[in-house]
Amino acid sequence: MDVPDLLESASLLVPAETATENDITVQDIWDYLAHDEWEIALGLLEELGDGRSIPPVFWEKLAEAAEQLRMERSAAWCRWRCAEIRNGVIRAELTLRPAGEGRRTTPISGAGVLRPMWDIGDLSPTGERAVSIAALWVENMP
Repeated sequence: MDVPDLLESASLLVPAETATENDITVQDIWDYLAHDEWEIALGLLEELGDGRSIPPVFWEKLAEAAEQLRMERSAAWCRWRCAEIRNGVIRAELTLRPAGEGRRTTPISGAGVLRPMWDIGDLSPTGERAVSIAALWVENMP
């Protein structure tokens, strides 16, 4: 599929009454698509998908469109959101000390690269403490 078709088919998966914080709706996205403003439409569709029950195929279509537009970070974000829907997600607001104030000496990579270990109370088959490895994406930060 080409980019406009991917974006159009993704927009059909968004409930009509859905709107962003700025009252952008699917109808607004159709206007951008009609004027070949694909990157704007993609960004707005990402916003419409935030915090809502959107099927994984929505994010798959957006990821493919972003790849075709060579928007690598956007494609990675859409693949990430698709994985969240399939695997579940825990959202947390973290406040990190600046690099150098704690033990960390460099900024963390915020685009899904960091894999911290979390102790969520699980036990191994032998009854010992078991840690899980999380994937971490820092939203709204470079």
